Amino acid sequence: MTIYRIIEDSDSYDSIVLDDDVDVQIFDGRRLVGSWKPLAVQIESQGKVPDFLSFLPGAFAMPEASWDKISWLLRDDAEALPLEIAPARVPKFVAVNPIRVVDCLDRQRAKFNLLPSGAIEFPLESYAFVTAETGKVALFRLPETRRSEIIATERFRQAVESLNLTGLIFQRLA
Repeated sequence: MTIYRIIEDSDSYDSIVLDDDVDVQIFDGRRLVGSWKPLAVQIESQGKVPDFLSFLPGAFAMPEASWDKISWLLRDDAEALPLEIAPARVPKFVAVNPIRVVDCLDRQRAKFNLLPSGAIEFPLESYAFVTAETGKVALFRLPETRRSEIIATERFRQAVESLNLTGLIFQRLA
């Protein structure tokens, strides 16, 4: 199974930036929907609104209509959280918080450095996965890098491409 790191294409497309001072590490695989208060954000314009917008580490933003196109695939893997765009505008946007954490990093074959705390330094030098663990997952986080990156399977990449959704770069990891 092919596995990718998701990178939002903020050089070519609009991005979402925060108005508020917020802990940017809030997106770490936990469900937030029950305690979520919409964050005040603005669009940093490049002139093109994509389906996936750069937002914060561990989350991306989408127009609600784009979320509706792919939510069927992500219903068990991610949650959509409303954003408050200033000034108010249509379309409405959501932050997409991947909530599936899959322990599938093959630590014997992957190459990485350890921080003094014992945590794995991001990014890893090279990735290796126990792909049986990814099963039917489309989008997930690794426990080791859950605050830094979003990982996708071939299933997600194919859905994005078949729906002609824009704004993502898929960096092949394995």
